[in-house]
Parts: sequence; structure tokens; C-alpha cells
Amino acid sequence: MAKNKCGRVDCGCERKNRAFGTATWLVVLAAVAVVGAALWFTLKSHHAASQAQNVATWHPEPSFLLQHQAELKLQPRQLRHIQIAARVWSLKRAAFDVQFKTYNTDSQAALDDLSSNKPASGEYGKLLSSFEKARATAWANTAATLTPEQVVALDGIRERALNPRAGDQGIGNR
Repeated sequence: MAKNKCGRVDCGCERKNRAFGTATWLVVLAAVAVVGAALWFTLKSHHAASQAQNVATWHPEPSFLLQHQAELKLQPRQLRHIQIAARVWSLKRAAFDVQFKTYNTDSQAALDDLSSNKPASGEYGKLLSSFEKARATAWANTAATLTPEQVVALDGIRERALNPRAGDQGIGNR
């Protein structure tokens, strides 16, 4: 019996085809590149959407944007819109303060109640709910003028505001 290329008699190496030729490797490489690019673009848009969602569910005072106008690089038109929104919110908050006085509290204490997730019932609960809704609306109207780049910058500011130690250590800055 004749020996095959490998030196054995019964291995069958002369009958084996090359399963992964050059063309196969090129096709696999192209498929990996396409899938990788698709994932990258999906994750990139998801990241921007999650930052916009973070900003949308966070409701600071409209004047918060004025405090960070240099970092956000606000345009004059945006600045004017935010100034007006801040004035309108100040008037609404003052009106809520008048209503909160009947419960021997103010809007700052109401914010503390909201942030501690204390369940409030009765008329105070309704007032607290409408105060939170008004805050969310004021913030949404204020933040609506921001560009996507400004939303990304605002998300970084939000991270630093919510976690001040992360800003000191360089963690959470995007």
C-alpha cells in the first residue's frame, strides 16, 4: 500500500477538500465587518438616545441651563428662550409655593418629598403630582431648544451634578 502525503496509509488526506479557501475567508471577513459596523451604528444611536432619555427624565430648574451656558455653548436665540422659560417657571413655582403654604410647606420641601419617593395622599398628593408635572413640562420646554451635541454635553453635566465625586475622579465624564 502506498503512503499518503501525511505518511499514513489510511488517513484519507488525499480525498480532503480545502474547506476554507481564500474566497471563503474574504467572505467571512466582509460579513464580520458588516455586522460590526451595524452594531457600532446601532450602539452609537442607542447611546445618544439614552443620553436624551436621561436628560428628559431629569428635571432641574430651567435656570440650571443658564448656569452652564458656557459649557453648553448656547446660541443667543436659545439663551433668550431659556431666560423666558426660567422666568415663567419662577412665576409658576411661586404660585405653587402659595398653594404649598396651606400644608405648611414650600416647593423646596415638596422637591425633597419627591426625591425621597415618599408616598403622598389626599390633596397634598394631588398638588405634589401637579407640581412634578409642571416641573417636567417646564424642563421639557426648556431643553427642547438644545442641539444633540448640547444634549450630550448636558448629560455630562447631569452626571457630575448627580455624582459630584465622579467628576473629581474623572469617572462618568463623557
